[in-house]
Amino acid sequence: MTTNASIQRAGSLFAAALSVALSACAAPLRDSQDSDAGPCAMSSPSIARCAGSCVDTETDPRHCGGCGRACRPGFACSAGACTGQCATGFISCGGECVDPQSDARYCGASLDCMGANVGRACSRVEQCVSGLCAIFESPRSEISPFPDAPEFNVLDVPRPIKLTIGSVLTGRVYYTLDGTEPRPGAPSTTSAPTPATVTVGGSEGLTVTLRWYVDYGGFYGREPTTRQRVIRVSAGAQLGTGAIFENLTINGSGATALVEPGTNVTVRFTGQEWRPTRGQFCETCVITRWFSADLTETMSNQLTRSCQEVRTDSWPGEENIAFEYRFPAPLARGRYAVRYGRTLDFATGCSRYRGGSPMAFFYVR
Repeated sequence: MTTNASIQRAGSLFAAALSVALSACAAPLRDSQDSDAGPCAMSSPSIARCAGSCVDTETDPRHCGGCGRACRPGFACSAGACTGQCATGFISCGGECVDPQSDARYCGASLDCMGANVGRACSRVEQCVSGLCAIFESPRSEISPFPDAPEFNVLDVPRPIKLTIGSVLTGRVYYTLDGTEPRPGAPSTTSAPTPATVTVGGSEGLTVTLRWYVDYGGFYGREPTTRQRVIRVSAGAQLGTGAIFENLTINGSGATALVEPGTNVTVRFTGQEWRPTRGQFCETCVITRWFSADLTETMSNQLTRSCQEVRTDSWPGEENIAFEYRFPAPLARGRYAVRYGRTLDFATGCSRYRGGSPMAFFYVR
């Protein structure tokens, strides 16, 4: 009996020891992750399971020195500490470690990322893939005038107006003037190559809904969203001071363009301007008109300006004025607005005026 009891006690002690040993073997799961994936191979003391994967905390920049201790994007991890060197596949550009194969700011950069090695900044309509800027989705078309008007707002105009539709890629515009969805081959659908000019409006009080999209064919296909503008001819729009700008092109490509930094931008259009009807306030005032270009996010730092005094009459005022507005494209990539503004006074200091309504948008790649 004594011998059997001793054997039982020895068996219990062995089972307890085995349990402790097995618990020690599971030590790599020390980051509190689920153990369903099994323990990590203990090839090095720095191997640990972090975020569900076995990693080396000595070299992994996402878990440098421990789980969840991430280095700054693109920087290397060595001996469990983040270094000032860029990780493999990254280079130093502008104080950051970037991947020149995918970073849109330094696409295709190499070596010291200086001068000719800085790569290229992709535009907002491009992506950086394998070190090259390219358009990988159907770009949004643009329209002028009223490029930023809410799509369901009724826009009052003094007469039928010509709208220009364009895109950074060549394509074909499909549009309707009865508010229906444009469909190729449908009786109410008209098509034209970009840039396309569409006359919208009719008799006084008639509201016309223009709906359109651009089909680029091939890889890009049609733009994903059908766009629209709602136009109404109203005699009331003839009162006060006003202007209409039509047939706008930027570098000959319609209501928008994709341009290189520092290259010339040429905006051409025709216009009509008028001052208040007789008997209204400031009927003898001079119109001060300006054109400008700036980043769409801000109007405080306008990169170019053109300002004149305009002496015209009440409606219809001066018609069919041909305009050409030139300026160098900014060096920073982004989406920019070409603006028109006016005021009724005798001031000639153009620098005092800011803002204005967008006439069109263009992109610096």
